[in-house]
Amino acid sequence: MHFRIRFVAILAVAAALSIARVEPATAGDGGEDAGTVQSFLNSVCGVFGVSPCPQLPTVSQGILELAGLLNARPEALRAAQAVPGSAVYAGNVAIAAPVTLANLAPLAFDGAMTSRGSATPTQLYDPRADSFFYAVVTLGMVDGNSQPQTLNLVYDYLARTVPAFVKGETVAKISLPLAVLRSGGSEPGELFVCGAQGCPASEAVLRITATCTGRPTCLSGTVSGDFAGSGTQQTYKAADVGVTFRATFGKSPVSKHPHEILTVQVPLIVTNATDSYYFQFNNIANKFVFEADDIGFPASVLGSGASVGIPPYAAPPCSNSVGTACPSPPPASSTYGFCASLANDVTGPIGNPAPAVAAFVQIGTDGEALASTPLPGTGATLAECPF
Repeated sequence: MHFRIRFVAILAVAAALSIARVEPATAGDGGEDAGTVQSFLNSVCGVFGVSPCPQLPTVSQGILELAGLLNARPEALRAAQAVPGSAVYAGNVAIAAPVTLANLAPLAFDGAMTSRGSATPTQLYDPRADSFFYAVVTLGMVDGNSQPQTLNLVYDYLARTVPAFVKGETVAKISLPLAVLRSGGSEPGELFVCGAQGCPASEAVLRITATCTGRPTCLSGTVSGDFAGSGTQQTYKAADVGVTFRATFGKSPVSKHPHEILTVQVPLIVTNATDSYYFQFNNIANKFVFEADDIGFPASVLGSGASVGIPPYAAPPCSNSVGTACPSPPPASSTYGFCASLANDVTGPIGNPAPAVAAFVQIGTDGEALASTPLPGTGATLAECPF
């Protein structure tokens, strides 16, 4: 019965695809093209009963959201929508822990050597690539069910080979599209955690620093953002808001020379109240992939009944609360959901970290993590990093 309902819905979307193809435009990854992709996404949300439908300001985010809802390849959807420009993609199905890089697909970047540069997306085979980004969901037990629970982000960074850190060094700044889930009170539902410049220009930032001179055991992390929706930034210890990280040095599938590998883990927020489509029978996996609510990390520092985590869509949305409509016309640019600036062998202990990653990530209804970023020089408008 569930398969029949899903199959009929997919046929309806296929019919929508046949009539929703747009003429090529010139606005790249934002502007009018983003509005056209959002219109099609709104139609798909209507077919599958996704409410509120995520409102996303760029083409890349909209395409990933469609791919996640339809369990389709994002590159095929981009072609079907006649979107100008090009992008690179990496998809990794949900797995049991631990994470092994040899079994995963990354995005590649030609990272900057100083804070004044930018992380340039490129192909995996590009010899200039020195920063590789992996996103994968690991399974966990939720109310007795084994299901997707934690988003793992891995920064495989060839530009840092020196394994020692200096006290006071800013080792990394990493953006995280977090949301706060409140079970009751005056603020029920999800609240996106905006950064210092507001949404969608900025989001929560994980800052990793060295508290002593020595090995990775010297590293400490804080997360800053507007967790209360008050317009004021708050800063918490990373562990107090459910964000964990680990830095190691060694070989990896992309290089036989020892280098830094930084792993960040954040729990998911996927609930039946806000993401009901994820709780339907999934014909790709041939089962119910999500059976119980993923409520993120219970964070007592945020108040009674509050938890924090990463929603499944390619955040950040246009504004709070989650699901709020974008301006019309949509903004010409937005910020990437997942940016990272990392200290390397050139920046040294007194320099600012250098841009290394700029990407979007979408969690599919089957638990697959879909990462994407537009390629420069192909007609696509690049998004921006919040630092």
